[in-house]
Amino acid sequence: MRNVGFGVTGKLGLGIVLVLALCLVSATGALAQDATDVNEDAADQDGINMELFQPSIFGGKFLAIQDSSTLTRWSPGIAVIADYANSILTDLGDNDEPDFDYISQVWTIHAMAALGLWDWLSVGVDVPFHRSRKRDLDDIRFPIEDVTVNGAQLETWDEVGDIRVEAKARVLNQEDHGIGLAIAPYVLIATEIENHFLGENRTTGGGSLILDYDFGPVTLGANGGYHARGRNDMLGTEIGDAFTFGLAVGDQYDNGLGWSLEGWGRAYDVEDSGTLDGTPVEVTATISYQFPKHGPKLLAGAGPGVSQGAGAPQYRLIGGVSYYYHRDDRPTTLSIRVVDIETGEMIPNADLTISNTAGTTTSHVAAGGAWSGEVEKDTYQIQAEAPGYETDTKTVFAPKNADTGVEMRLTKKVELKTMLSVSVSDKCTGEVLDASVRVGTMAYNTSGGSLSTELAPGTYDVVVEVPGYQTYSSEVLVSPATTTAIVVRAIKSITLTDTVYFATGSDQILPRSYPTLDNVVEQIAATCEYDYIEVQGHTDARGSDEMNMKLSERRAASVRAYLVGKGVDGSKLQARGYGETQPIASNETEEGMAQNRRVEFIVHE
Repeated sequence: MRNVGFGVTGKLGLGIVLVLALCLVSATGALAQDATDVNEDAADQDGINMELFQPSIFGGKFLAIQDSSTLTRWSPGIAVIADYANSILTDLGDNDEPDFDYISQVWTIHAMAALGLWDWLSVGVDVPFHRSRKRDLDDIRFPIEDVTVNGAQLETWDEVGDIRVEAKARVLNQEDHGIGLAIAPYVLIATEIENHFLGENRTTGGGSLILDYDFGPVTLGANGGYHARGRNDMLGTEIGDAFTFGLAVGDQYDNGLGWSLEGWGRAYDVEDSGTLDGTPVEVTATISYQFPKHGPKLLAGAGPGVSQGAGAPQYRLIGGVSYYYHRDDRPTTLSIRVVDIETGEMIPNADLTISNTAGTTTSHVAAGGAWSGEVEKDTYQIQAEAPGYETDTKTVFAPKNADTGVEMRLTKKVELKTMLSVSVSDKCTGEVLDASVRVGTMAYNTSGGSLSTELAPGTYDVVVEVPGYQTYSSEVLVSPATTTAIVVRAIKSITLTDTVYFATGSDQILPRSYPTLDNVVEQIAATCEYDYIEVQGHTDARGSDEMNMKLSERRAASVRAYLVGKGVDGSKLQARGYGETQPIASNETEEGMAQNRRVEFIVHE
């Protein structure tokens, strides 16, 4: 069976609604009406624009695929792009070999002009002039089986193609955001009202969504859009609207050389087709050279069609010249505002330090809270300082011929005091305890188990005392502009209900002390989470130091042995004698010496 391009792709819906397209439709409505008035029966005429190659009106890094760049304000651009396409609509025989061409050759010159209205919006027009070798559609009316090859001869046609009026609005600047985004609505105005393959025979329109991203070595561009063309029959195939798509990779270097590899195509909504493949796709490789100072650009390219879709050529050759003027009279400026982050008010006389990528640093004062100056196109690190505020640092890119605004938002400094806080609680129960606290020579009392006081920085001896609990003491470093916190988990003292009595000059415990030590066993059992308990023996000053030391050690060991015998874990009891070295009363009286002869228990965490 024969096949020329346009397979079934299903019903397509309108994917993108472009507001600017409405403006273009309104602006060109009168012109479109004049074109359609050429023939009152234009709506009944067949036509489809199979010129798949539509170069970018606005220039850029690619040729047929658009990037997100726009012309600067009031900057004009012109371009003349010529191309030759071979066999863009060919009937294939049973062996998929070319049988005969409907359109064998097309020479096209695209005359284009553009203008930047604002830095973010450009408008332009493309007028294509075609010379083609093709067959008259009236001579090859469908169905395809009735076509007589010899009766439909190739003829030379000269005609003006559909005029493309287009706008491009940049949404995201690639240099500022890393990714570029633009939308490009367009209107195609029919100039020839007749049956042919290089024009729609009606005014149509659509739009494209444009994305690009600079990876460093290369730039990647992607276009996707929709062409609303209505529906008509062509060679036995009902043809409707089309999705347009394209992808490109390339770059333009500082030395003027450029290159790109691009692919593009359309996906038509077709029905009742066994004749036309509705997805034409082609690829092209281009090289270019742009003369310095944004001078003219020369380009050349070539590539094949990669599908049998109607409009995809066997190959295409491209050449051309373009010139897009860029206004360089606008300075590159950097404008900085310094504000309070909480109130939004300007902070006057803030100090600014600005550094570029080369390491050059300049200093400025934001009088009244703002500063503005001319800079070179570069990336800058900005640091803002003001008395009573934290420093703010930002990195920004200043593009050429544009004003880059930066807001430095400063946070007020919090003046930190040098503080000491103490909290006291029972280690076993967690109960909050009020305590007496001595910090160096200063005395305090906790309230609700805690206190907080401002101090000069330094090292302090901190003593915490709670009745019935062991005394806590520690040397504490209080650092400036911080709060030093001491958490005391107080341990209950092991107290004796009576004196532990020993035989005179002996370590033998007298029976009268057994009830006292049995009570100690109960207190130890109630003590939680301890490492060990030290059993201390003390004597009065009578006798030699050596004798008293040994006696105290033996008495401490005897008490330990008694406690172990009552079930206390011996691994958590340590006996130690101190002799007469730690008196708690005078050794000059009998009463004082009686107090010094004692046994004590110290719990260690």
